[in-house]
Amino acid sequence: KDAWSRGVLVKAFETFIAGHNFVEHVQIESMSKGRIIDAVARDIGDSVYIDILIATDRKHADLVTAIESGKMGTLSMGCTVDGTICTKCGHWAADETEMCPHIKYQKGNSFFDEQGSQHIVAELCGHDSLEPTGGVTFIEASWVETPAFTGAVLRNVMEATAEVAAKAAA
Repeated sequence: KDAWSRGVLVKAFETFIAGHNFVEHVQIESMSKGRIIDAVARDIGDSVYIDILIATDRKHADLVTAIESGKMGTLSMGCTVDGTICTKCGHWAADETEMCPHIKYQKGNSFFDEQGSQHIVAELCGHDSLEPTGGVTFIEASWVETPAFTGAVLRNVMEATAEVAAKAAA
């Protein structure tokens, strides 16, 4: 499980723009299916959702058909981080060699804090204090069969207007 604070998401969401669109995180540039051409932060109260506009090239006919028919409608993202914080112990790790035992062996498990509130052991990506993007750079969005975050779903399919097509080409 990975997580982002509200502050980090607000600082970093625009880094999605110009990222690649892949299938199942096969991050090989020649296998890119298109580009992310826009991103907006949507405050939903308890959290911030990031909506992205993905231009998937029509030359990938099977993928486009699956998207348009609703057969393919879930996404996942990839990012780079300067470091992560363990939600259980607060340990900062700049890479895998510095990770605490909670992240190495208990990630995704539940725990209770001193007040009796239940939480999940997760990597909190980046930190609000890091400039300019909270230590997070979003690099891609992938069409996936099984998303890590079930809310990462296709909301709309649209035909590109001349303006959108020009932005995608740029």
